[in-house]
Amino acid sequence: MTIRIKNWSKHQHFKDRTPPWIKLYRDILDDPDWHELSGDDAKLLVGLWLVASEDETHTGALPSTRKLAFRLRITEHELNQCLNRLSDWLIRDDIGPISGQYRDDAPETEGETETEGETERPAKPRKAKGETLLADWLDSLPEGEAAIPADGAVFEYAAKIGLPPEYIALAWSWFKSEMGRRKTRQANWRAHFFNAVKGNWPKYWYADDAGGWGLTTAGKQAQRAAR
Repeated sequence: MTIRIKNWSKHQHFKDRTPPWIKLYRDILDDPDWHELSGDDAKLLVGLWLVASEDETHTGALPSTRKLAFRLRITEHELNQCLNRLSDWLIRDDIGPISGQYRDDAPETEGETETEGETERPAKPRKAKGETLLADWLDSLPEGEAAIPADGAVFEYAAKIGLPPEYIALAWSWFKSEMGRRKTRQANWRAHFFNAVKGNWPKYWYADDAGGWGLTTAGKQAQRAAR
């Protein structure tokens, strides 16, 4: 699986060399998605940007997770968990068993060429064909069709790891609110929710020492609010 930085041309425009720096636009100060990252995830994302600047293809590609984990001085398991949480900032050319047709983000657009010393406005990414807002996708579902079917992939995954079904319901409530607030567009919302559950994006649960699962404080609050 190849992982690349989303909208890499915003960070690095040169196509014939890899200078020892990247661009970091100050508009990140007003990006709510950035501020919602944990300190560790934000630190690791900057590390990913820096490693991507070494990519000789100049496409923001990252090395294998084994090499990447070594470069960032964390375990491969910790890296994979973090990559799941940072999925909105990355492009995965192959997301494995979730769906062969799922696309995690819109195609990148190339900005204008730049010579050293010049500046340019970052190119806006194009909306990929078939991507919709979550609310529009829900409205388009045939009458009687569940947004997240009980026999779907996310419940199969939850059953496999022993994650209680009620946790999926809590995650779905968080997901609808969060994706609506962000005005995120996706081509496959079921696959995107699968990623959210697999990566525990709402941070509602944790694995206990007995091999089971428990709710975090945030999860307990969400559970009480749902009653």
